[in-house]
Amino acid sequence: MDGKSLRGSSTLKQGPVHIVSAWSVQQRLTLCQDHIETEKNEILAMSRIIDQLDLKGHTVTIDAMGIQ
Repeated sequence: MDGKSLRGSSTLKQGPVHIVSAWSVQQRLTLCQDHIETEKNEILAMSRIIDQLDLKGHTVTIDAMGIQ
C-alpha cells in the first residue's frame, strides 16, 4: 500500500490529487485505490482499503506514513 500525489494534477485553484493504492507485486495488479483530500488522510484511506480486501494469509507492506 502506498500513497502518491499525481504529478501534473494541480491547478492554480487546487492542489494535486492524492491517491492511496493497494497492489499485488506478484500479480502486477492494482487491487484497490482511494482518492483522498490531502496526504494527511492517507492513514484513513488505508484503513478503508484494508476493510474492502480479503487479506487473510497475505503480507501487507506500507510506507512510514502508515505506522502512525
